[in-house]
Amino acid sequence: VGEFKDEKFHGQGTVTFISGEFAGDIHVGEFKDGERNGKGTYTLANGDKYVGIWKNNLIIGEGTYYHSDGSEEKWYNGEAIADSKPKEDSIETTTPTPEIAERPNVSDKLEETGSGSGFVVSTSGHIITNHHVINGCNAVYVENSAEKNLNKAQIVATNEEEDLALLKINHQSKSVYPIRETDAQIFDSIYVNGFPLGYTFNKQVKVKRGMIESEGEQGGSPQQNWLQIGASINPGNSGGPVIDENGNIVGVAVAQLDKEWLKDKTKVELIGNINFAIKASIVNKFLIKNNITTKPSTSTQLYPEQLRQRAMLATYYVSCLMTKERYTEMKSKKTMFENVSFIDF
Repeated sequence: VGEFKDEKFHGQGTVTFISGEFAGDIHVGEFKDGERNGKGTYTLANGDKYVGIWKNNLIIGEGTYYHSDGSEEKWYNGEAIADSKPKEDSIETTTPTPEIAERPNVSDKLEETGSGSGFVVSTSGHIITNHHVINGCNAVYVENSAEKNLNKAQIVATNEEEDLALLKINHQSKSVYPIRETDAQIFDSIYVNGFPLGYTFNKQVKVKRGMIESEGEQGGSPQQNWLQIGASINPGNSGGPVIDENGNIVGVAVAQLDKEWLKDKTKVELIGNINFAIKASIVNKFLIKNNITTKPSTSTQLYPEQLRQRAMLATYYVSCLMTKERYTEMKSKKTMFENVSFIDF
């Protein structure tokens, strides 16, 4: 109910969700081009209410969350804080202008040859992904679903054995994933955020839900110590965050079991998929070794809107670009896009 422009919400309006995950929720406020933009009040079906400001459907700046029991919390950029000041993963008023990159043009002789996912672990722009995602790349570019600013990433450190890589962009992140100090256990509920199949369908981050199916086994190879997870992983998910219901990192999406390999080895034809993630404890060791300070984990369960906001802002599409020569060299060493077209000069 409200004002429209070009068949989209534009101006003051009210949206009532009648089905799905947000059934019963109501948003009253300002809209622009079909998205929440400006002041608004979001009332949940359970009676809780948030009053604040939105930009492109994301909560920004200061606001207040009113619980149905009468208590209230101050929020900043979609997360609860102790007071009205920005917390660690908030942008301060002195934030430098981010360095927005342009995709290389044909004269650079670079083409996108593969993609993966990654996630922000520091306000300084550090991003974790898999080593195999960026291995052999002549250049790496990243962008998230919320800001859609393309950033050129520097490869800071890699660990091929554990399949981890640390990237750095010149951008102070609005949201950061905390990393759990203890590893997840079987039956823990988890979400996998990322960009499966790259931008095949759209440029939005995608989410799968599941649980921890196996805790892995210490003392063997890194692969034997991986978590086995029930949420499916597809090409493009690699390097993306696996989180718990509190929004903490419990792992890094890394691989799906090769069915043909299993069939050759065991003569068993697998029905369904077996998916793996690198444990949070391994990620923590990698970051400590590289002197990266991370955000402490939280024991407070996040609301769906908070999980969505973090996924949109702190999960990145990771693009690998190569020259024709490098693509030819790496084609037998890693999975890449098929039929990449290079322009010769």
